[in-house]
Amino acid sequence: MLARTLRSTAVAVKSRPDALLNVGWAVVIVALLFFALEKFVVAPGRDSSAFIYVAKGILEGEVPYVDRWDHKGPLIYLLNAMGLAVAGMWGVWLLEVVFLVGTVWLAYIVVRDQYGFSAAFFPMAVFAGYFLYLSQSGNHTEQYALLFQFLALYLFIHVQKGSRGRYDRLFLVSVGALAAAAFLLRANLIGLWIAIGIYWVFIDRRHVVKYVLWCGVGVALIILPTAGIFVFVGGFSEFWDAALVYNFSYSDAPFLERLEAIWRVGGTRLSFILLPMVFSWCIGLYYFRSAEGKRCEPFEAVLKLSLIALPIEILLVSASAFDYGHYYMTMLPVVVILMGFFTYYLIGLIPLPSSLLSAILLLCVALYFVPIGVNRLP
Repeated sequence: MLARTLRSTAVAVKSRPDALLNVGWAVVIVALLFFALEKFVVAPGRDSSAFIYVAKGILEGEVPYVDRWDHKGPLIYLLNAMGLAVAGMWGVWLLEVVFLVGTVWLAYIVVRDQYGFSAAFFPMAVFAGYFLYLSQSGNHTEQYALLFQFLALYLFIHVQKGSRGRYDRLFLVSVGALAAAAFLLRANLIGLWIAIGIYWVFIDRRHVVKYVLWCGVGVALIILPTAGIFVFVGGFSEFWDAALVYNFSYSDAPFLERLEAIWRVGGTRLSFILLPMVFSWCIGLYYFRSAEGKRCEPFEAVLKLSLIALPIEILLVSASAFDYGHYYMTMLPVVVILMGFFTYYLIGLIPLPSSLLSAILLLCVALYFVPIGVNRLP
């Protein structure tokens, strides 16, 4: 029955919703992203100030971790240095805008291609709302990693489709390079790539050696030059101690404290989406464990990946047992995929026109998230 419901949904979600609904969704999504970007132009927060401080040292010829200390990965300082070099503090803000626009575009392409037009708008609005809610003052490692995560998802989907065979090696190398880039922002931002590896090893074993080897090439292309640079400037041991040893020690919280942190965030900041997300995860798990799940549907690979990635992301994001909102931004790609599946399934399950259902979801999103954005205005 579940498979029939999903297949019966395909025609409805491929049709474009009403133009008025399109405008309504666009207004809400743009408004939420505007509220987030407006908040970024205020005085930088604690983490952002540290990144800018180290980045200024780089522009003055200093070595991160040696001359100016912080414990994040070196890529965040390089990104801030690029922004400062272009236009000072406004350059950092502009970099955030570029990364956010790229993230939103890729997220929309991924969810639209998997679930269709009618199912794409709700997850994108959820993404915008939670980006606003979790991003705080901006310029966080998790914020920049979102672009890498969605680009990796996009490449993963095309590798699984096999539609661009001659580009597979380039795509795989790129997936590995993106994993290394996320790692060099912060070590625990690689949950999605761990899930991709598990998917290839345990679910789609057809080309596992080829996939892992070429991804390894991509990782090496980023990690080895980075390590070489720190060796050359005499800061490798400081980089190792701060970005790796310190962070692993910092993230070694007891299991019960991790559960408490997950509950504090899941029960408050993620409350709007918690039940649909858990529902989607359970329905997807049931579908793939049943005989129906053996059918080959277009969205299967990325949905299976999200089922693997969700618990991994929860474990990694709660490692320190802190409930800082921006930590949980790493879950947004998985949330987008699961919410796309939730909408896709809902359209086939509820005997209502897809446009009416879309309007109801639009109203729910607007009533929940827009007041949050308005309250964040100065």
